[in-house]
Amino acid sequence: MSTANRWPSDGFYSNASVVFVDNHHSGGGVMKDCMSAIADNSSLPKPTLVWNNNVGKFYTNMKGGGSNQFLEKLYLGGFTFGVCDYTNEPCSYFTVIREPYERIIASYVYCKGKEDLPCQVRNAKGKPLSLKDWALRQGSFFFRQLLHNPEVCGLSYLSRIEELRDDNDPSAVSMPCWYKNKLILDHIMTKQEKAQVLDFILEHLETWFSVVGITDEYDTFLKILQHTYKMPFEKMCKETVEKVVFKRDSTDYLTQSELLYELKRELLSDQEVFDALYHDVRIYQKIQDIFVAQKEIFFSSAQNSGHNLIGHGPDKNR
Repeated sequence: MSTANRWPSDGFYSNASVVFVDNHHSGGGVMKDCMSAIADNSSLPKPTLVWNNNVGKFYTNMKGGGSNQFLEKLYLGGFTFGVCDYTNEPCSYFTVIREPYERIIASYVYCKGKEDLPCQVRNAKGKPLSLKDWALRQGSFFFRQLLHNPEVCGLSYLSRIEELRDDNDPSAVSMPCWYKNKLILDHIMTKQEKAQVLDFILEHLETWFSVVGITDEYDTFLKILQHTYKMPFEKMCKETVEKVVFKRDSTDYLTQSELLYELKRELLSDQEVFDALYHDVRIYQKIQDIFVAQKEIFFSSAQNSGHNLIGHGPDKNR
């Protein structure tokens, strides 16, 4: 962990644009509602959403505005990693992620009953995918969120995507943006290149994100966010987290936990699934380490320090 004199001051984060990188099915829906509530409470504009349906257009507009723009206060979505590249003003990322095997199971259970674009738990013939097939399709989701190319989601890549897709894949037109990025990255990067990029990511995660969290300790994550940004994350969102993330009022929580255990055991025994999730597992382990260090700093300094000791802020040279 870095020494205190390398950390930004309170003013950096309280004045910064705040960018939430949503690792799908890691409690991101709660954070979206939380940030919207904070915006309303603080008379701020609603958070700018960057997601599957607008990612190409959003970054096209950002490029048109140059590299030193005045940004909005709040951004959120699955394709936000890159927003801070468009300003020289204070701007920082934060994220919360779920254990990768559990995230796969949660997204599978959710998406089986949905038809929205980010899901598509069916093959091209409409047959539902198995849990293993879904795990292989999703792969290391967060790893790719840190590498996404917005242009892949635009019209110029449709013919290329159509060439690369498997017969069981959705058509290029109906394919979600995250899966288009997966097809392209799998095509252009070798296993060795991915390993090198993973090492680079693990080395720089702590400088890219002001705060990281894990779903299992979402309540502590809120405390650190509130301390870092001087915004009421814990005050306004703790109750919702207890009900939605921890399901403390849910009568079927035990049944869900037992199902999760059985499904996770099934996936853990599969080598193909391990290979597919490997990069996210390594990133999750690193984020756990960073989170532990941030907790230690927070609990040892929050009551006494006049300085914010959480997070480095984004490194523009990523």
